[in-house]
Amino acid sequence: MEAKRVSLSANPRQRANFLSILTFWWTVDMFRKGYNQTFDISDLYTPLEEDRADRLGDRLERQWNRQLELHSRTPSHTPSLVRAIFRTLWKEWLTLSVLAFFAEVVLRLLQPIFLGRMLLYFREGSNMTREDALYYAGGMVAVRAIIVLCDNQYGIISVLTGVKAKIAVCSVVYRKSLRLARNALGDTSPGKMVNLMSNDVNRFDIASYLVCFMWTSPLVMLLAALLLWYEIGWSGVMGLIAIVIITPIQSYTGTLTSRYRLRTALKTDERIRLMDEIIAGIAVIKMYAWERPFAKLISLARRKEMNEVLKSGYLRALYMSFQLFTTRAAILGVMLAFIAFDEDITAAKVFVAASYLSNVSYTMAGLFGRGIAELGEGLVATRRLQRFLEYDEVPQEEETVKSNRPKDEKETENGNVGETKRLLDETNDSLPEDEVAIAMHNLTARWTMPNESHDTALEPLNVPATLSQLDIQFKRGCLIGIVGPVGSGKSSILQVLLRELPIESGSLNMGKCSIAYASQEPWLFTGSVRQNVLFGEGLDQYRYRQVLKVCALQPDLAHLPAGDMTVIGERGVSLSGGQKARICLARAVYRKADVYLLDDPLSAVDAHVAKHLFELCIGNGGFLKRRNPNATRILVTHQIHFLKQADWVVVMKEGHVEAQGTPQDLQKRGIELEHLEQGEPDEDNIITDRKISHTSTSSTVTVDSVTLEDLTSGDVNEADIAKEKFEASSQGTGARVGISPIRLQCRQLVDLCRFSATVRCDAACR
Repeated sequence: MEAKRVSLSANPRQRANFLSILTFWWTVDMFRKGYNQTFDISDLYTPLEEDRADRLGDRLERQWNRQLELHSRTPSHTPSLVRAIFRTLWKEWLTLSVLAFFAEVVLRLLQPIFLGRMLLYFREGSNMTREDALYYAGGMVAVRAIIVLCDNQYGIISVLTGVKAKIAVCSVVYRKSLRLARNALGDTSPGKMVNLMSNDVNRFDIASYLVCFMWTSPLVMLLAALLLWYEIGWSGVMGLIAIVIITPIQSYTGTLTSRYRLRTALKTDERIRLMDEIIAGIAVIKMYAWERPFAKLISLARRKEMNEVLKSGYLRALYMSFQLFTTRAAILGVMLAFIAFDEDITAAKVFVAASYLSNVSYTMAGLFGRGIAELGEGLVATRRLQRFLEYDEVPQEEETVKSNRPKDEKETENGNVGETKRLLDETNDSLPEDEVAIAMHNLTARWTMPNESHDTALEPLNVPATLSQLDIQFKRGCLIGIVGPVGSGKSSILQVLLRELPIESGSLNMGKCSIAYASQEPWLFTGSVRQNVLFGEGLDQYRYRQVLKVCALQPDLAHLPAGDMTVIGERGVSLSGGQKARICLARAVYRKADVYLLDDPLSAVDAHVAKHLFELCIGNGGFLKRRNPNATRILVTHQIHFLKQADWVVVMKEGHVEAQGTPQDLQKRGIELEHLEQGEPDEDNIITDRKISHTSTSSTVTVDSVTLEDLTSGDVNEADIAKEKFEASSQGTGARVGISPIRLQCRQLVDLCRFSATVRCDAACR
């Protein structure tokens, strides 16, 4: 179904003053509304301007690009995603550091001092007045109130900082996934990306809360030791020995936790990869009844993953258990030191020592130890994310990719020596730049291995070039056909234009033209047919209806339960191969582009449907040419008979151009296009008002009452009349109907009976 756009409420946090932010008063309206009614999606608040995903992603991407630039200028500088994240959110980290220093170092150590002074009032023979004791008590209450406010603000800001880091990293990872080079796709998988964006980024939540305690906790311990020595003496310092002993043990368990976290992540990646493969081939698994073997395989992978999770859980329970008795062990040490040094045990000394030791135990044994473990896991997750961000990318689009050949080297055309001067006609050799959409000059390209560096890309390799010495000019507004045997490099030319295939030498001039691409293997996502066709573009009702007509999708939509709003399964599992191919073609046709790259879209459909698509959509009299006369259409196909209407034909063989020219020029030079169907009628004699077929892969009705002018007419009323004519003809009015499915099955049944009777008679005679 189409996603509904809901207008969200304005965020009251955007206009809240300092006091409202400090006391969270801006949330009162939300609690009042939630008390009176059930929340709806429209009750959600719009995000703050600084919290939007695009802004956070842009900030982190700039910092990450700076890291890469520094590495390119200074190879000794290692890029760091952690450094990029800290520089992106430096204001938030500065605010957290100020709050942590003020609350943990200043206020928490000031509270035991007030407590000790107040307890002196209750000693026998104390000369402290009642007013002074009340002042100290009031100071304790005020300090505690300020600590509560600071802790609340620290907690909410740390959570928001963690969420910002997650959003920024997810945004950068998503952008990176759209720019991955083809050779880098072999090192990753969709399951790994899901794991990165769901499990690994979750480490930023708790890490953002604990990162400030990594430097405040040792400072609190040092200052507490000095204050204990000043207030109590060496007996108070002896109580810190238990904390000093337990803290390294917790730190070591934290490092072990990070190791098991890495092992767990690798096991999770393997399990998700297996699940992706099983889901992709579930039809084959069900057909051969392989459910149990594959279930055992998944159970084994899950068992290995759970073993690592249990080991990490045991370590986590170990260092968290230390927090329960660390304070008590420290107080016990102080009491033993009092007894050993034969000192007086007073209430003031005991309570002051307990207060200091409780603060140190909370920060060192609790937060510092846990921080080491969580930050260790966060560093493991960050290294995995950084490794993904360092994959090779598709080169940035430039107007010209320059060649590495010498300037005095003369460009040569492809083909044998005898026809070198005749492959490109004179008008195409010296075309003005305005008439050329794409130009390739002496272009050579080859696929690189995933681990191959860019420095070795220009060195001579033993692997043959995918494309070699191409000199092709694609004229603006023309239909260019690319033909050749399997593996000759037809689709590789499109991959070069899409910046997927790295260029080794030569030049490619594409200008700033927009591209629409229909892949050879149809790709669909879970959603409605309309969503797959629009693919994020705005809905133009008239253009959308015309695209459905010329792509022969209307008869198929009539059989779907909800028409174009029918939700198809994952990867279009509920559709036939021809339907998926036509939806992908419609997606490319609907997009208003300068260049249309069509990678064999006619191979997955029937012959009459292929003729429909070519005549009404791709050909010179079709939808693309009529709506945009300057649109360049590059068609890769094995159905050679359609290319008689092409403006230019490129014949590929073993990665180089064997011949190119107009179809008439190739015929005059005696170059026969392979796999030419002799029985195909002459396409040159086709006129615009000829009758066409409107059958799909799931229909057997042939309609001859709708003409080409009716289906591609620019008038909306005429288009609706043509639609009604088509619907009436499909029901039998004025239509020529072929053999119905029932009659065809009856004939097959009669033939089967005849064959069976013949076999029985032959057996009886014997």
